[in-house]
Amino acid sequence: LSSKPSSDESGAASSSSFRIPPQAVSYGSLAVLVATAGGIVTYYKYLREEQVKGVKNLPSSGKAAVGGPWTLMGPDGKAFESRSLEGEFSLLYFGFTFCPDICPDELEKIAESVDLLEKITKRKIRP
Repeated sequence: LSSKPSSDESGAASSSSFRIPPQAVSYGSLAVLVATAGGIVTYYKYLREEQVKGVKNLPSSGKAAVGGPWTLMGPDGKAFESRSLEGEFSLLYFGFTFCPDICPDELEKIAESVDLLEKITKRKIRP
């Protein structure tokens, strides 16, 4: 019998008996890894293109009517027409009903732009 204790006898292997082989990762295994990763990326791109094609083929409800006269419903329930803004600078902002993260920044930008326009034009701006 051997006088050295084995890992079974002592409960742990000694640090000198456990070594990583110098070629733990071979070139072949690296090639397999790169080929697998390339295949996954290619498959992801294929699925993404198919998804985009599917979205492009969705039915459309027509073209947007941009420009011309319009009527909006005001917060008081009364109609507000584009004719009431003729001859004035105006700013319409369509935002969100609840947006604690974005709206304060956007409203600050709007206020700054209105202040700047009033300073430049020396006219009162109605946002």
